[in-house]
Amino acid sequence: MEQMSAIQKARILRACERIYQEYHSPEFIHPDPLEVPRRFTSVADRELVAFVSSVFALGRVELILSFLNRIFERFPSPSSQLTELKVEDIEGLLGGVRYRFFDPRAVSTILKSVASLQRSFGSLEAVYAKGGLRGLRDELVRRAGPDVPAIGFPNPEGIAKRLHLFLRWVVRNDSIDLGLWDSSYAPSLVYPLDTHIFQTGVLLGITSRNSPDLRARDEITHFFRQVCPQDPVRYDFSLSRIGLGKDLSNDEYKIAVLKFFD
Repeated sequence: MEQMSAIQKARILRACERIYQEYHSPEFIHPDPLEVPRRFTSVADRELVAFVSSVFALGRVELILSFLNRIFERFPSPSSQLTELKVEDIEGLLGGVRYRFFDPRAVSTILKSVASLQRSFGSLEAVYAKGGLRGLRDELVRRAGPDVPAIGFPNPEGIAKRLHLFLRWVVRNDSIDLGLWDSSYAPSLVYPLDTHIFQTGVLLGITSRNSPDLRARDEITHFFRQVCPQDPVRYDFSLSRIGLGKDLSNDEYKIAVLKFFD
């Protein structure tokens, strides 16, 4: 990718800040899996529900929300309730619920594994503080065993969009994100690369990639770490709201973004 001038960077940053001011508000959260953990009040419940919500953040958001709501209407205090139950008990209470690649056994095992890990270490943050994303993922894989497909706990060496989405939720603290963990992790956050963020990155000229791959994610993250080092994913939520649910064509999306530029 060509070197960007300071003037170009400043222009992009001004536009992103305008987009942030327009869209970074709770009124734009729906539809988003983040709305599920926000319904809970205790830190432990929010942490657990946030991780589970990120695990299943695959496919159409309406289906994700329907699935998550079905799970957590059964467990109003999931951090304590799930710890006390066996996988078989959870599966029975959920009535055979499944989602995409995850059969009822896998769904129940994921819930139990996250609750068990949280109870053993006191929090998922304690696991992350000790071993990073790799340590968190490896501990969950060890507890889940073969009942959970690999896509359930993705490899953090890859794009790992859902893992980085979870980190944004629990580290950042504002009207959108939950702020459950130490804010000192914020400068190292990585963009959860989805279609909207990639499309915007291409349009702004901050990635030269032709597809949303690992290098595209790293180019986008690197740019925002340069211009916003203490909070590089500050614009993730607001950038992803542009055109959300409007089924815009490429040209319409381009117009929607460029209206925020000088």
